[in-house]
Amino acid sequence: MSYLKLVSRTAWRAVTIGSIIIVVNGVLTHSIPTKLVISVFVMAFLIGLATLLYKIERLPLLTVFILHYVITEIVVIIVDGLTYGFFTTPLGLFSEWLTITIIYFIVWGIKHGSQIYEARKLNVLNKQRQQK
Repeated sequence: MSYLKLVSRTAWRAVTIGSIIIVVNGVLTHSIPTKLVISVFVMAFLIGLATLLYKIERLPLLTVFILHYVITEIVVIIVDGLTYGFFTTPLGLFSEWLTITIIYFIVWGIKHGSQIYEARKLNVLNKQRQQK
């Protein structure tokens, strides 16, 4: 697979996740401001590009996970700060960090669970094929 195709597929998946976040936010708050749409798409695109770190097989998984988490934190804090203003109080910074961390692990859990499900499904299909 070409590098450009890999980057575009990864970015598209990330923007899809960003779109889901926008829809959920719209349902919960009954409005979707333009600033939110733009900031979520920028964050989703940049975090999607950071997800390409998982394709580097030379790095240990834990290292990639930590790098991706740190990049995600930095991207969200910068884009959020540029869009809505930076938090200046320790409590504001802590609450933003905690929110980002909770969302990160929820999304990671969903992605990890879906990968496990796909792997099990492929294993079942592979066993059925080997038995024939």
